[in-house]
Order: sequence, then structure tokens, then C-alpha cells
Amino acid sequence: MEVGDDDLVLRCNFVKIDDNGRLEVPCCAVPCEIAKALRSEVAALPGTHVHPVGGYKSLQLARGKRIAIQGLVTNPPHQNQGGAFEDLLPRGNAFAGELADFSRKMLEKYRPYTVFNWAQSIPRKLPTFSEIHAGKTGVVVSKTDCVIGGALAMGMKAPSISTATGDTNTDLAAKLEATLRLLRKNDFTMLHIGGTDEATHRQNPIEKANFVTKLDHELIAPIMREVPEGTRVMLTCDHEALCSTAGHTANPVQYWLWEKGNTLSGGMGLSEGINAVDILFGMQ
Repeated sequence: MEVGDDDLVLRCNFVKIDDNGRLEVPCCAVPCEIAKALRSEVAALPGTHVHPVGGYKSLQLARGKRIAIQGLVTNPPHQNQGGAFEDLLPRGNAFAGELADFSRKMLEKYRPYTVFNWAQSIPRKLPTFSEIHAGKTGVVVSKTDCVIGGALAMGMKAPSISTATGDTNTDLAAKLEATLRLLRKNDFTMLHIGGTDEATHRQNPIEKANFVTKLDHELIAPIMREVPEGTRVMLTCDHEALCSTAGHTANPVQYWLWEKGNTLSGGMGLSEGINAVDILFGMQ
């Protein structure tokens, strides 16, 4: 998607509003015909381009609206399930009013579904991975568009895997094969899995638990077996997320650090008094 220096980009989700005017399902599987109709409605707005990124997600490009980012306040839908629709609409300036009015109009026309804007952004140039890490090469294995976009913006390769989905029905075998193959050719390989987050936003703890178990057996264990000696592996996440709320938390994330062929000893070069268990589970 071509984005000019004066343009503004927003997330454009399709959400479901209940009979009490509250955000019911922030990450819902909108019927295909409704999603298509809503995208067409957004695309018909003057100076607007819509880029679908799968299911209930789209990007909305507003030509020449960069200045509107000043004062614009939006709310992430996945953090506000059960919140009053009117309270969650964009606010802060005239452009926010236009977005809010459009969401109301779409709700009247396509009830109980509507358009929901958030995460306003403007163009920014990122340093490349090799610039940050002194000539090292990095690659990303993912099906999630924002992760792939970040990689490409930093000059990293992000090969396409046709059978991956970014959800719990993804092709783990294909992602594993790509990760192990690319790891042998690059200094750094990032493997991204999005299914646990999607199951959380659907408030489905059984689906989430089953997927985590599947990851243990079909991804993590084979990686530990197959990576070359001396490979360092970190298992971590970008945030915690709770099925009970369908949203993320602000808690520090945990991580697990392992090097094939080596054992943990001492404080891993850190200061005295830091417990190794704390290091392993990301408490420090």
C-alpha cells in the first residue's frame, strides 16, 4: 500500500455491537458478505483506500490527513469488550467526529456489525536490522501482516508460507521447516505464532490450551532437537492476554532462554544477587 508523507493510516476492524449498545465481539468472524460490504462502504469515502488484512481486519488509508493525528484519540477494541460503543468511538478533533459518525451510520445500516477505527499511524522510516546489528542478517517467519510489515520495513526477509494462517489452524510443520532452513543461512531467525492471541480474543480457553499443547509437541520440541549446537533460542511473547477479558495485560512478559549444548551457570554475566530462576522466567 503506497502511503504518502501527508497520509494517515488507521486500523479498520469490523465489530459486533449488542442490543445494549456495547462492544460484544471485538475480534469476530464477520459474515463474508457483510465484511465485503463494509469494506466497499469505507473505500467509497473521499480520499480513502482500504487494504484487507484478513477476516475482521483491514487498514484504512486517509489521503492528506496526517495532521489529524494531533489530538485524535482511539481505543483498541480487543481491550474494551463490553464497553459502551459510544464511549469507545474516536474523539478529539473534527476528523475523529467524521470517523465516529461513519461508524454510527454503518451500524444503522448493517446492525449488529459496524466499522471501528483505531491505532492511528503516520509514515516512519525504521533502521534496518543489519544497521542495528553490525551487518548481521535476520529473517522472519510469520503470517501476521503487522509482523511481516515490520520485518520488511527493517530490510529483513519474510518468506511467504501459503499454508500458514496466523491463527490456531496454521500449518506448524511448514513454519517449522522454514524456520530450520532459514536458521542455517541467517544470523537471526524470528518465528512468530499468532494463534494463542486469536483464541484469547475469541475467549476460548480450551482452544488456546489445546494450541499451546500442540506448539509444545509439534514446534518447540522439534526446534530443540534440530537446531545446530550453539544455537541460542528465546521463547517469549509481546504481551500477556486473558481469555476472561479477551484483552491484553500490562504485566511484564515471561521468557525462556536456552543454548543448545550448554548449561545455565552463574548469573549469565549479570550482577550478583539475581536468581537464575528469575532470569529463566523473566522476572528481572
